[in-house]
Amino acid sequence: MTSRPSPRGFSLIEMMTVVAIISIISSLGVASIVSITRTGRVNGTSTVLARMLANARTRAVVERCPYLVQIGGQRWSPAGAPQGQRILKRGVVVYRKNDCLSVNGVYEVGDHYVQEFSMDDSTGRVILTTSPAGVVPNDWLDLAGVIIAYSPTGARSIYVDSTNSGAFVVDGVVPANASFDLTVVPWGTALPIPPGATQRLVDIPSAGPAKAP
Repeated sequence: MTSRPSPRGFSLIEMMTVVAIISIISSLGVASIVSITRTGRVNGTSTVLARMLANARTRAVVERCPYLVQIGGQRWSPAGAPQGQRILKRGVVVYRKNDCLSVNGVYEVGDHYVQEFSMDDSTGRVILTTSPAGVVPNDWLDLAGVIIAYSPTGARSIYVDSTNSGAFVVDGVVPANASFDLTVVPWGTALPIPPGATQRLVDIPSAGPAKAP
């Protein structure tokens, strides 16, 4: 009668090889999830920002009243802000002018708050791609501030807080017929943006709605 050979177990080297392979596969999976999450946050923030801008322009035309979209800024003391102005250091705030005949494209006492969008490490972070007067090129828009003002005709004006004091001024560098761009990147991205970094452009044309291509 022939006896059956006893089952052969795994050697230590074989077990270590399997563990190493599992570790590599796991690390690749985690890296992929992180990348997908960062891309999703950037795409989501870009889409929200473009829609808020496009909606403000549409409402300005339909209601025949100027709308303002302020991105970032407000680094000054809240006590120095105009009465009724919301202090949102990192985010977007939309206002409707109280005086629909006003040609002042910045917040004034009595202007109406419409909506806001806060930005933190669960969203993207906005960079000023175009460099207006008084604003450092490629500056974060939680430090520098920009207002995109839409008139009742849908025309766009650009205002910047060139002194970080809340005193937005008309930006004479971006021509009325030129595009004005912002870039959304993940939080933690260094400046200048490194090659291959996750990013998405938000185009704010002089005519027509903003878009995030």
